[in-house]
Amino acid sequence: MKTQIERHIVESDSSSRTYVVSKYDDGSWACSCPSWIFKRGEKVDCKHIISLKNMNTEYYVNVTGLNKEDLNLSFKQQKENDY
Repeated sequence: MKTQIERHIVESDSSSRTYVVSKYDDGSWACSCPSWIFKRGEKVDCKHIISLKNMNTEYYVNVTGLNKEDLNLSFKQQKENDY
């Protein structure tokens, strides 16, 4: 059973609604927006998940001093080592 490790409240760009975006310990993400909930077939990241992933990348770039390409390579290598 996967465990939630992050939880974010995200405001809609087009309405006064808010959505909950969650990240899980297996690396998967979920969103409470209709676009993500009602997507048939394989789940594809909605704009709220993509936005948070981009924010996290910007944060790590600022903190580590790595550029995005090096950071993505570092994440890929870490993921490969996890398996």
